[in-house]
Amino acid sequence: MGKLFFLLDGKTFLAFDGTSVFPATEKAYVPTLLIGKQPEGGGTLYEPINLLGKKWTETFFGKALLVTDQPCKYYLSSTFSTEFHDVVTEIMDKNGNWVTVTENNLQNDYWIFGNAGYITLGGTLSKATPISGTPNIRVTVTKVREGYADRINKCKVACLYGVSGGLDRLFVGGNSDYKNIDHYSEYDNLLYFPDTFYDDVGSAESEIVGYTVYNNYLTAHKSKSNDGRNIIVRSGTLDADGNALFNTVNVVQSEGAVARHGFAYLESEPLFLTGLGIYAVTTSELTGERCSQLRSYYISKALQEEQNLADSFALSYQNFYLLAVNNKIYILDSLQKNFEKDSPYSNYQYECYYFTDIAARVLYEEDGALCFGTSDGKLMRFYSDTQSAESYHDNGAAINAYWEIPEVSGISFYKKKNFRHIALRLASGAQTGAKVSVEVKGIWKEIFDTGARARYFNWDYIDFNNIVFSADRTPKTIGGKIKFKNVDKVRFRIQNSVKNESFGLYSFSLEFTETGNYKG
Repeated sequence: MGKLFFLLDGKTFLAFDGTSVFPATEKAYVPTLLIGKQPEGGGTLYEPINLLGKKWTETFFGKALLVTDQPCKYYLSSTFSTEFHDVVTEIMDKNGNWVTVTENNLQNDYWIFGNAGYITLGGTLSKATPISGTPNIRVTVTKVREGYADRINKCKVACLYGVSGGLDRLFVGGNSDYKNIDHYSEYDNLLYFPDTFYDDVGSAESEIVGYTVYNNYLTAHKSKSNDGRNIIVRSGTLDADGNALFNTVNVVQSEGAVARHGFAYLESEPLFLTGLGIYAVTTSELTGERCSQLRSYYISKALQEEQNLADSFALSYQNFYLLAVNNKIYILDSLQKNFEKDSPYSNYQYECYYFTDIAARVLYEEDGALCFGTSDGKLMRFYSDTQSAESYHDNGAAINAYWEIPEVSGISFYKKKNFRHIALRLASGAQTGAKVSVEVKGIWKEIFDTGARARYFNWDYIDFNNIVFSADRTPKTIGGKIKFKNVDKVRFRIQNSVKNESFGLYSFSLEFTETGNYKG
């Protein structure tokens, strides 16, 4: 914003101008605190103090004195009457230009500053303003206000939001010293956080973990609290004077959020990670009020068993919500919605998957490709060229990929089964194949190898040990006889662990008969 890139890391609010990185406090906006003051004080409040900055400005009407060189005292705001330094005084000349004055200089106009909270001016230029109704003395002072900048520096989460859902202010929260307080910037100016622009958000016992925007409303998600009111909904409006107001319009009972980077949008639906699974902020179809619903029924149990959920990282990629944690990626698929009867307080569930052995610490998208960063600083990229054999390895290592079919126990689990045929429909490829293993009575053994039967000919990838001349690139149906008699159940695994080989499974089928009762 404003040709600057801003970074909030919980330690220092940083800005990058394309050349260098610097603390935002170094170029903080200098507000004009009071305008139109008389030498003895008064004036009109104009702008609040900037939490990021050390400086502020006050303007005065110069006092016309009977004696030309008689000095006059101009009192600064009594609240900050001591510990001033780096005072800059400017006087408007007869042409309406601001001129900086220094002690005993500029035609006997001078200023003298002590610790009493005032400046002393004398001379012709410090008299009445040359522009009617306009203050002609401007004083900028510097004072360190302990802890002010850290109210912003120590924030760990942020969201762009404004009146009617505009993206023109930055809301920041997650400061452990002020768990339930967030601050917001001035309109279109992230270098100005007025000290009066803040809000108490929910219970003081729980911290602001993150933000989402839903239907022009700003929702602040908090960590788990005793009362369960963990989502605070606010709306941005203007008052009669054109000032921005951000009022709480709803408080939602919900599980508390656990990860600052666990927020992402799927089909414009805000999703967030809790200790019980992935939830969505929704609008109730009956009441129109906002509520939260579970969306990860099929993987919630696995998520509950993960350690360090607070360090997980979410990304919305194409039609998927991806969550990286502990070398796994959990996936919600918005293209497949299921209405799960065992989760009655949710309208639907997303189909879910997870990848293992993915060392993703953070996730991002670049040029349409899914990428991730590792904890030791490497940048990695998922393949995007399905035709290239180089897409089918893991940074040089073979990928152990497999599907495990749920236990097959037939129509009646207590009957004996005789399994006699197996069939697969595999995705074809220039280099592909699969091996099938079976678990019988707790013991795994390999029973079937598709060999080169799912391959098609490609001049770029010729394997003389498995050469084929087929031009058919459609999925291949491959079957074979098997023989397992008098068993109550079996389980199958279809696997490929060969470097540079693709692997895709469309269908799996079995033939078996049931006879008498099984005797273990």
